[in-house]
Amino acid sequence: MRKIGFSFQASTSTSIDLEKVLTTGFTHIELKWGNFTSQSEQKKIITFLQTQVWGEVTLSLHTPLKNINIGSLSEIKRKQSVTCVTKAIRIAKELETTFVVVHGGKIHAGTPRDQESRRRAYQAQLKSLQEINSFCKEQGMELALENGYSIKDLGLLSTIDEMAQLDDLVDDLSFILDIGHFILNNPLSNIRIQLKKHPSLRFSAIHLHDNNKTADDHLALGKGILLQQKEELKAIFKSLNNCPIIIENTGLKVSLITKNRLIQNDLLN
Repeated sequence: MRKIGFSFQASTSTSIDLEKVLTTGFTHIELKWGNFTSQSEQKKIITFLQTQVWGEVTLSLHTPLKNINIGSLSEIKRKQSVTCVTKAIRIAKELETTFVVVHGGKIHAGTPRDQESRRRAYQAQLKSLQEINSFCKEQGMELALENGYSIKDLGLLSTIDEMAQLDDLVDDLSFILDIGHFILNNPLSNIRIQLKKHPSLRFSAIHLHDNNKTADDHLALGKGILLQQKEELKAIFKSLNNCPIIIENTGLKVSLITKNRLIQNDLLN
């Protein structure tokens, strides 16, 4: 049976919230790892998570997002980003997660968005991924690269075609298909078209959230455009039928709305 996941903000004040989540039928938890203010705070949440009885629930870890850019044109910031990601990978190993999620790079606002800047940022992203993936292999962990989106041409990884280019250059790379991100720049139907072009791509999970193609709002399913193309969405799920669908809404209440709409609209069969 396909796993349905919940995106959970890992922090020291979430023990009660986690108990609620584990009673609502989610079978995968993706831990959104933050930039903790202290080592003791981070150790406390690691210890708490290690004491949980997960049963059939599987885990993944989403590396921090704040101030992280693996495609930075500043070599100092690029190295700092890689260091932050590798620290999160060590934690993922401690927690025995099934994979680790990292975002692709981006060009910072204010940087010239010409072809040369994009080429340099792409090379920085590639260098970072090779370093991170090598570290993942040493730790026995699976790296899963998530597609982003490109607003004002700032993103470096907004299509499956771009994923395939990196897959040819980084050994044993896996991917996360973020559908909400994808539709900000592309028709939903392009997902299956591009998947057929690149059948060897390996995906660890699907991230699901809705929007109206204007902003990365992380809305409940049906609050944006996705249910207007229900059959296309169902076909995408079927083509990646071994991937957990991880719901990326804000909070448990909204996530349960999306979970229920997946079932009500027969999108999981």
